[in-house]
Amino acid sequence: LDPADLEGLPMEFFGRPEDFVYLNQSDRFDLDAVDDSEEFIATRRSMEAMDISLQEQAEILRIVAGVLHIGNITIREKVGKVEAE
Repeated sequence: LDPADLEGLPMEFFGRPEDFVYLNQSDRFDLDAVDDSEEFIATRRSMEAMDISLQEQAEILRIVAGVLHIGNITIREKVGKVEAE
């Protein structure tokens, strides 16, 4: 993936799939015959074809990152209070 393909996007909010509970429930992070870089570029091109601006694309990716991070929150109830990690 060319760094220019990521310019202007909030990629710092993403880590490895193993870092996210929603993604690490399987041991399959790589699929045969699927190139994540090519899929990402195709997705970006599709958004551009639908006139989704770079700023809007960045906002979409921030939402996706937010959902992934929310999945890492653990909520525990103790007598009289609730804790979140």
